[in-house]
Amino acid sequence: MAAITVLSLLCWYLLWRMGEQIVGGLNPDFTANAWGGPSYFGAMYCHYLDCSLMIAVSIMIIDRLLPRGQGSAGHPRRWRATHPCVSHHS
Repeated sequence: MAAITVLSLLCWYLLWRMGEQIVGGLNPDFTANAWGGPSYFGAMYCHYLDCSLMIAVSIMIIDRLLPRGQGSAGHPRRWRATHPCVSHHS
């Protein structure tokens, strides 16, 4: 549960950070030394790319850590077995 809590807090922090980038872009000096270059678009692109990837990985780890519940028929609930893009022959 501690790992899930930490990863959940990280996701919330990253969402707050992404919002801060929007507000920060109103200040012309905010993007002076940005990772994506000296433009608002470059700074937004790099920060949003980083945050999106960290959120996606955090949610994947949380999904692995959470216990599986029982489905409606009493069978273990497994996303991978019911997703249409996953082959059932493996």
